[in-house]
Amino acid sequence: MNFADPLDNTLTHNQTGLEEMMRLKGGSIWAGYSSTFEKFVYGVTVGQKYLLEKSRLGIPAFIQSEGLHGFTNNGTIWPSPVALACSFNRDLLQAGAKTISDEAEGVGVNHLFAPVLDLGRELRFGRVEEGFGEDPYL
Repeated sequence: MNFADPLDNTLTHNQTGLEEMMRLKGGSIWAGYSSTFEKFVYGVTVGQKYLLEKSRLGIPAFIQSEGLHGFTNNGTIWPSPVALACSFNRDLLQAGAKTISDEAEGVGVNHLFAPVLDLGRELRFGRVEEGFGEDPYL
């Protein structure tokens, strides 16, 4: 299966490529590719099974993806963190976070990159837009 091709939903994999990827990436699986849930879950399952059964230590991977304002892989999209902060609506923020985490967890993601709980006062920091703003009141 080719994750780069959204139309390829064959649910097969290249064993040699899998072994090389696991060797080079230290058992970490990046799950930020846009694909169908079926294809996504298949890829996660194959990777985890390989790590549990074929690696020296048998430790499962962190399945990583983005969840800044929605689960990257076809999830519900929410406003950006600074927009949520400007709403002053904690219930809305909590509902968004719960939706994002539920959607990610449902397909096997266990490490989600989410909004930064820090004040973005240094604009050269490349991820300022991922925070809730520079005002401590927000």
